[in-house]
Amino acid sequence: MAPMKQRKVSRAASAGRIRNRRSFKSLPGMGALSSKTEVMSDEMKSSVQEMWQVLHTLVPCSTQIGCGIYQRIFESAPELRAIFRIPDEVQELATFEPFHRSAKLFVSVIDLCVRSIYTLESEMGPVLVMYGRRHYHYLYDYQYQTEDAGFRGVHLPIFAQSIFEFVFSTLPEQERTEYGQMGWQLLLGYINNKISEGYELEKHRNASLRRKSVL
Repeated sequence: MAPMKQRKVSRAASAGRIRNRRSFKSLPGMGALSSKTEVMSDEMKSSVQEMWQVLHTLVPCSTQIGCGIYQRIFESAPELRAIFRIPDEVQELATFEPFHRSAKLFVSVIDLCVRSIYTLESEMGPVLVMYGRRHYHYLYDYQYQTEDAGFRGVHLPIFAQSIFEFVFSTLPEQERTEYGQMGWQLLLGYINNKISEGYELEKHRNASLRRKSVL
């Protein structure tokens, strides 16, 4: 795995970079993701890594980052709280210690993708597909065993949007570069596609096993 490139502080002050900066409100959201088919440029990859480093200087605790992202996820998809056994009375995830491990593991996957961004397919492609396979088995709610209550493929865009929003709302305006915005969109799109691929593979595998079991 290639080491993360070190951020050059002086670069942030260069005139060229400043001209590329926009306010968060002026940047298009993840809705533009599906229309972007270009490959990530080295400038985008570098910007993603730099922004991730800055985020960790502002929020050093991975658990805190994970809780912040999941807070957004659960606001958009409250039905997912049941999968993590989060009581209804818990409003702030950071105060619910049993969830901290899940939050930290979630951030570790993002961190690995960012660190491996120059060799993403070879380093993380198989890992993300396996991650998607595992998530198929979160399909059923732990308590009610109903298919509609657990994790589904339609939740993936919510995860991507929540990561994107957390990163860009936490970073100061001068760090929200256009290259970084495009890079994060493409990275999250890649992660989504690979997890979705694994999810569908496991779904079809289980359907095939069920068909064989009734023969």
